[in-house]
Amino acid sequence: MPKKQNCFAYKKNGCKALRVKECEGCICPFFKTKGEYKRGKKEVKKRINSYDEPERSYLIDAYYGGKLKV
Repeated sequence: MPKKQNCFAYKKNGCKALRVKECEGCICPFFKTKGEYKRGKKEVKKRINSYDEPERSYLIDAYYGGKLKV
């Protein structure tokens, strides 16, 4: 069973993804290992790059505040 310390969002002072008082560990619906998180980011970038320039720019602006590097 994965521990909360294995979650990509777990930091010493709590969860950086959610505003919760205490980490729920592996039962949290947002729980991902650091490896799963990195693979997910690669998949997102690949998917966004598959769109034409106007659509790609729209997605990056709308969902990443224009800050996603693809």
